[in-house]
This record gives sequence, structure tokens and C-alpha cells, in this order.
Amino acid sequence: MMTGPMSGPRILSRRADRGSIAKELTPEQRDQKRRVRRAAARLFAEYGAAAIGRRRVAAVAGQDRGLVGKYYPEDADMLMDVLTEHVWALNAVVCRVFDEAAAVGPFERLEAVIRAWLDHVAAESAEHRCLLFCVRLLPEAMRQQVMLKYRIILDTVLEALGAVVPGLVQREGAMESLGGTARALLSDVGWWPEGLAVAERARMARRIAGMLLAAGRAELAGEWAVGCPAAGVMDGRVYLLESNVARTRFRELLDAVEAGAEVVLTRRGKKVVKMVGVA
Repeated sequence: MMTGPMSGPRILSRRADRGSIAKELTPEQRDQKRRVRRAAARLFAEYGAAAIGRRRVAAVAGQDRGLVGKYYPEDADMLMDVLTEHVWALNAVVCRVFDEAAAVGPFERLEAVIRAWLDHVAAESAEHRCLLFCVRLLPEAMRQQVMLKYRIILDTVLEALGAVVPGLVQREGAMESLGGTARALLSDVGWWPEGLAVAERARMARRIAGMLLAAGRAELAGEWAVGCPAAGVMDGRVYLLESNVARTRFRELLDAVEAGAEVVLTRRGKKVVKMVGVA
């Protein structure tokens, strides 16, 4: 996880990384692979990667099975392509907005980065579900490659948060601790339906930014409590389990936060950090 501010041309470094391992394809071949990849993502997200083979993907994509086998000799190659293309694209979007929003206020920059994340994942919800639920099916070396790139994207969000909360980046272990919180809050969009209203995404981006800001302040202050529920709304407080942010009740939680409810973040080991001052 991030230990200090990043620097350098984010988009260029990402493209260089991708180009170093990608084969050159003709425009027709790229379109064929894109159609196969999108079909695979939809099937994997609905049925699970373990239940879907290349024959079914080829049928849904309208492509010859032999052509699919040429691009993807093994089923794991197809899943790997779905996931790497998704994290590369998500990284490009998040990093571009991070750089473009450098002139606005720190909280507005954090909000813009989160909004970019939500917009992209809402457009690629099947691919993001694959990232959340199917990555564990990859061979270990492949899985680590995907998750390393995913953590780099999360670090960009945390870097934006560090600019909002002075001293947070310098506090030992703080960014590592907040990584699970950021991942849980941001990845919940994988459960949302495609075509989520733009206005609703904007509202969610501001609420999530506020939750991360509150978590950062609490982490810096070292404020802890115990004995709170895992998730839900109770006694005017919102409780969020860091590894599973009440996915089926996320909108309810956001409504409570917007109404001024105190937010408490439940952590593993029955430790909870009180999130103070939601924006």
C-alpha cells in the first residue's frame, strides 16, 4: 500500500506496462477479442468462471470456437484478459481524473476521483464482479498480477484522501489500515445494476468521499470503540463492516449518512473505529 505521495506520468507508465506484454493485433482482431471478452465477462459474472467454458463464450460472442481458442488457449487466459483489461482501464480513468483535478480543492479532488471510479465500474459492472468474485480462480501468479494493479488504483484514491487529511500519509500504518475500508466502499459498486442514474452516482461519490474522510480523521486521531454491530443502521448510527459494506443495504446507509447519522466503522477482531465528521 501507499507510504507517501506518488509522482510521475501515471497514464504513460500504465500504457508502457500494458504494451510490454500485449501482442500486436489488427483492428479486426482487437474487435473480435473485445466481443469475446465482454461475452466472457457477462457469463462469468452471472454463472461464475468455473462453470463457463470457451465453447459457451464463443456461442454468446458469435465467434468461432477455434478463433476463441486461438486467442485463449486456456480458460484461465480468458479470465485473466477480462480482469487485466478492466483494471488497466479503471486505472487509466482514475489516474487521469486525479491529475486533471489537481487545481481544485482536496476534498473536491477526492470526490472527483471516486466519481470517476463509480462511473467506470457502473459501465463495466460485469467485469468488476469478475474482479471481486472470480479472481481467486486464477493461478496464483496471475492472481497476484491482477491484485497488484488493483491495489495501485486504490493507492491513488488514498493519495487523494491523504491530501484532505494533513498528517495521514506520514502516520505509520494509517494508509495500510485504510486500504480495506477504501476497497470495501468503492467495490460495492460491483453490486449495483448497469445504467445507474448519473445523479445517483454523483450523490454516492460525495457520500463515499465523506465516509473516507471521516475514516481518515478517525485513523489519525486513533479513536476506537468496541461492541458495535457488523453493519446496518441502529440508534441513529451507521455501522459499516470494512470487508463487506452491507451490500444489500448500501443505499439505506447512504441515506442515513446524508441525514446526519454518526458513522462507525466495524473492523475485524471486534475493533471498531469511530468515523467523526462526515462531510
